[in-house]
Amino acid sequence: MNSINLIDGLDGLASGVAAIAFLSFAILASASGNSTVFYLSLANLGATSGFFRYNFPGAKIFMGDSGSMFLGFSLAVLAIYLTQGEGTIGAMIPVIVLGIPMFDAVRILFIRIKNKKHPFRADRSHLHHLMVRSGIPQKRVVFILWLLCALMASLSFVLYRFEAWIMVCIFAIVIAIIMVFIDNLKIVKLSSAINGNGSKSKGNFHL
Repeated sequence: MNSINLIDGLDGLASGVAAIAFLSFAILASASGNSTVFYLSLANLGATSGFFRYNFPGAKIFMGDSGSMFLGFSLAVLAIYLTQGEGTIGAMIPVIVLGIPMFDAVRILFIRIKNKKHPFRADRSHLHHLMVRSGIPQKRVVFILWLLCALMASLSFVLYRFEAWIMVCIFAIVIAIIMVFIDNLKIVKLSSAINGNGSKSKGNFHL
């Protein structure tokens, strides 16, 4: 629930991520014969899509904490029903579908604790903040994160019949790739800072 709240930092980001997750849960529920999760996921997808029209980058309305937490709570409940109810699937599947927001939330908590800060005090260390500070336009950041979430959802469709240990291994590899991506963002930011101070740069960095 809190991971959706924490990723709600740019126009349309949280609502787009939630919409992708609801659609993924509906597809997975249909494949596994879980009618309860299927219809609830479609209902939530319809509501989120209607809101998304006005929350798209350049937003006219915003969901606030109550809206993002409601979306996160709905996804959490559906994830439980998807893995514990009729026609159950592996518990790792919802984790993979929600891999991007959950990874960002866990990463932020560890960073804050490591730096001896309150784990729930807001800062600008989220993945989308790093991407914006590295020079990527905000709208493009949102599109990139939507794409990453869609790719994670697609990965869950491929893996949902596999054994749990295989899912864990592949998920760990994907997270490692994202960590490398984050390190590259830091390199780009550092390079931009050096160039901005008038120092010479030996090369250009590209994402």
